[in-house]
Amino acid sequence: MPLLDAVIEKVTGLDAKKLVLVPLIVLLLAVGVLVYSQLAFGTPVKLGMDFTGGTLVRITTPETKDELLAKFSEFPNVIIREAGDEKILQFGPMSAAEKERLIQLITSYPDYEIKDVSPLFGKEAQVQTIKALVIAFLLMAVVIFIVFRTPVPAAAIVFCAASDIVIAAACMDIVHLELSLGTVAALLMLIGYSVDSNILLTTKLLRSSPVSGSKKSDMLKVLERLKAAMRTGLTMTSTTLSAVFAMFVVAACMSSLSEYYAPIPLLRDISIVLIFGLLADLMNTWMFNAGVLRFYLGEARAAEMKQRASTMVKAKKSKTKAAETGEVAKARKTEKGVKTQKGGERRGR
Repeated sequence: MPLLDAVIEKVTGLDAKKLVLVPLIVLLLAVGVLVYSQLAFGTPVKLGMDFTGGTLVRITTPETKDELLAKFSEFPNVIIREAGDEKILQFGPMSAAEKERLIQLITSYPDYEIKDVSPLFGKEAQVQTIKALVIAFLLMAVVIFIVFRTPVPAAAIVFCAASDIVIAAACMDIVHLELSLGTVAALLMLIGYSVDSNILLTTKLLRSSPVSGSKKSDMLKVLERLKAAMRTGLTMTSTTLSAVFAMFVVAACMSSLSEYYAPIPLLRDISIVLIFGLLADLMNTWMFNAGVLRFYLGEARAAEMKQRASTMVKAKKSKTKAAETGEVAKARKTEKGVKTQKGGERRGR
């Protein structure tokens, strides 16, 4: 495809240091967003009802969102979503008296559903979520280091996966998307998506990296392998992005086109996080990791050429020393033969 080839030529034509710099700047900005959220709200990402506890109410009413907000304004953390006449109201943790008043209001509607999440359950879910993310990330890192056995490329893959998660979390803060069990699942999916594309790139460049006598020739071969890997990787990620975007449209936008479609908040949240993470992965894989590998292969080539030159010098010195030793031994043997001959002549006289 002409557009894909143009993008590949543009990216591979940039200097390796410039490629690495852009993802690092974006990562620093993302860290800044998370730090601000931590200082302002107490958590890097705003926690949803799954982690804080609260009450979820579904009612069927023709009342508008503004009318419902005014009606339930006395209750904590009111969030309202609507799909036609069906309204979903989310409340934060509340006292027993507030809960009683809420139930009285809700039971006045002919069709309703109330769901409670205990704050204790929410705290336990927070602990389990942190454990799941840490364990998944550590196991991924261990497998990567075992497979590649080379510190720099393996560390670059792990860094890209961490950067994808951090950037996706920062984007969640920017669009005011809460952390729920669904978005946690999406963050775990990002580990797999990130490792997938980075392994493709690293394997293509590292396992078949050329080393010859010409630096220019070697780098041209590296760039050709990078372009081939980039075509495959961009096609893979674009396909995944298309599927995730279709899921977002169905989950979030179809309800505005027809009253027969209801919004699906869980799938909508998952798709948003995956879109942010996959876009970050495109940048981290084909800019940061590609730049690191290009620089690493250049340094590796230089080190190998230096070692090869040192080996050749040592071999030459050993050969010269052996030749000199042979000449000295030959001279001594000749001298000894001359002395023996002279001694024989004297005895004959």
